[in-house]
Amino acid sequence: MSATPRLMETGDARRLWVVLAYVPAYVLLDWAIHTKTLIALGVAPWDPPAALSLALLIRYGAGMAPAVALAAMLGEYLTRGALVAWPYTLLASLVVTAGYVAAAAVLLRWVRIDPRLGTLRDLTWFCVVALAAALVVAVGGVAVYGQSGPGATLDLASAVVHFWIGDVTGIMVLTPALLVHGDRFARGLRAWRPTWEMVAQAATLAVAVWVVFGLRFAEEYKLFYLLFLPLTWIAMRHGIAGATLAVLGIQVGAIAGTLESGNAIGDVRELQLLLLTLAVTGMFLGIVVTERKRAIGALSEREAVLNRTLRFAAAGEMASALAHELNQPLSAISTYLRACQVLLAAPGRRQELTETMNKVVGEATRAAEVVQRLREFFRSGSVRLQPCAPEALVRGAVDPLAQRLQRHDITLRLAIAPGLPAVQADRLQMEMVLHNLAVNAVEALGAPGTVRREIEIAAAPDPEGGVRFSVQDSGGGVAPEMLEHLFQPFATSKERGMGMGLVISRSIVQAHGGKLWYEPAPSGGASFNVVLPPADASRAIPS
Repeated sequence: MSATPRLMETGDARRLWVVLAYVPAYVLLDWAIHTKTLIALGVAPWDPPAALSLALLIRYGAGMAPAVALAAMLGEYLTRGALVAWPYTLLASLVVTAGYVAAAAVLLRWVRIDPRLGTLRDLTWFCVVALAAALVVAVGGVAVYGQSGPGATLDLASAVVHFWIGDVTGIMVLTPALLVHGDRFARGLRAWRPTWEMVAQAATLAVAVWVVFGLRFAEEYKLFYLLFLPLTWIAMRHGIAGATLAVLGIQVGAIAGTLESGNAIGDVRELQLLLLTLAVTGMFLGIVVTERKRAIGALSEREAVLNRTLRFAAAGEMASALAHELNQPLSAISTYLRACQVLLAAPGRRQELTETMNKVVGEATRAAEVVQRLREFFRSGSVRLQPCAPEALVRGAVDPLAQRLQRHDITLRLAIAPGLPAVQADRLQMEMVLHNLAVNAVEALGAPGTVRREIEIAAAPDPEGGVRFSVQDSGGGVAPEMLEHLFQPFATSKERGMGMGLVISRSIVQAHGGKLWYEPAPSGGASFNVVLPPADASRAIPS
């Protein structure tokens, strides 16, 4: 047997079990809610059978219409069959079935909502269509019974209002709970894992229901507002999933207390409107919280993807810095290897050869560390912090620039204050940042031949703590139109630049607990400043 027929058999079996559970549940709920009816012809304060039918049709489609019609006829016969002739019972059942089949078709085929009501749009359309469908069913049902013997003396307008609000209240309370938690209800208790907070919320909700409907020390429904407190708490913490269950719990408690007290018709109408308001408010609050959580999660995921993308995009901009960083160890390796060739040809210089080879190994190790650290940062943004001498960081950043400075006729001045404390830094990454700032300064000076071509790299104590590194040039500074976008991705004034050097540099500095910013240099050029925390600092430099 192929996989497709097997799946169809599984789906058909599940639908059969759903129908076998739905029909008795519908009849039982219809009988239970109308055994203590408060209005003529069994119009109840809320109508869970209608909610059950609409949930079934939305979840499983119009193919469930025969089951809905059968359940409606059985329910009508048991609750009102003794009052009216069977043709009226049959016709009323068909009106109910047609109304909610049409509502489900509109929601699924025209509006195309998510049956699990996952968005504010889904919930809004559900409420609008449910209100309209319940009104059509109420008008049709009351019109049918109005032609029967007991319905001849019925106040049709009042009955329609009660019928409509009762159906709408039932739908707003029960249908969303069935749609949102349908899979959990099907899996049984194993799908529910309550926490202590959930237990406390359920207890608070029960106490509020008892105070409003059980104590009876205040006028009817005057304390109804107390129910909004636990409902708001639950909705804010658990979104639409918690709000639907809270509304259902409030509804069951409210109806049970009201039916036992035997309220008058006017009180029932007031109760219907209060419960409807509570249900709609709770659900919309819940869906807003759910969408907010979903948006926060999507934003966090998007930011993670963006950060990862930026790091990889920065690889192109930082390739130059990497080349300069590797240039020194590779040049040293080449020089040492040539020296080894000379030493091999000279007898009796084995010790010098060994020392030179050790230097080759050291420089090769340094080159490998450079590549590994850059790879780690581009992939995860991680840093390896250790105490570093500020002067060593500056030297490591500018030494690879010696030939380039000489070729471009640029004077480099180092202003390292004495007695600086060690800073907490990943040596290779911070050397790369300072090197990138120095390269930017070289490029800012333009072609050789200008009157003054100077770069100053300084390290001094920062007034807020830590050490401040400054890279200043005597160029023309940053263009005013670039200032606002200087540290934004892809903002560059270079013809071949990607605009990622400063972005990734600031990211590295911030990962160290420091900060990077620009300010005009006293000489008229640009000054980029980096502050790093001292090695014994327990907190980051304030931004």
